[in-house]
Amino acid sequence: MQTAIQEAIGVDADNRRHLVLVNRVGQRLSRLNPGEQQVLELLWEGQSNKEIASRLGLSIRAVESRRSKLMEKMRAESLAKLIRMVVATRSLIAGP
Repeated sequence: MQTAIQEAIGVDADNRRHLVLVNRVGQRLSRLNPGEQQVLELLWEGQSNKEIASRLGLSIRAVESRRSKLMEKMRAESLAKLIRMVVATRSLIAGP
């Protein structure tokens, strides 16, 4: 029984750490302007800068600028890390 309690405490600690991370990511997402949010959604869909530029009627440079700003605001060192952040927040919102 003591082992089960210790395991439950460990799971709870992991869940709390995850919720803190998701909360931080949510706060960062709320700081994005509408243009950055659009670029993020299209990156999430797997589109390239060129495809995003075409879809939004922007220059590739404008997309690169928005992408750079959103990466900075999200504190993501790479596109992979950015996508992991979005996955973490969406999985929490979607639920089990």
